[in-house]
Amino acid sequence: MGSRGDHTFPIEVSYEQCPQCGKVFESRNHYEYEMGLHVKREECPYCRNEFKQEKKVSTIGPLFGEAPKPEMEWGDR
Repeated sequence: MGSRGDHTFPIEVSYEQCPQCGKVFESRNHYEYEMGLHVKREECPYCRNEFKQEKKVSTIGPLFGEAPKPEMEWGDR
């Protein structure tokens, strides 16, 4: 057995509150990209209410022009 917490994929755990009943539950769902937003669809295990969480996509990249070319292309060796 491997060491504790040694996973082959990242585990996302978050705590969500149902907008209908107000109970808090643990969620392992992840955000998916849809129409310029990150969307996570949830279902409350207590009242079976389906809802979705949205957050804006933050663009991090070159502010002006294009990104600089890499110094060396590894595929050209």
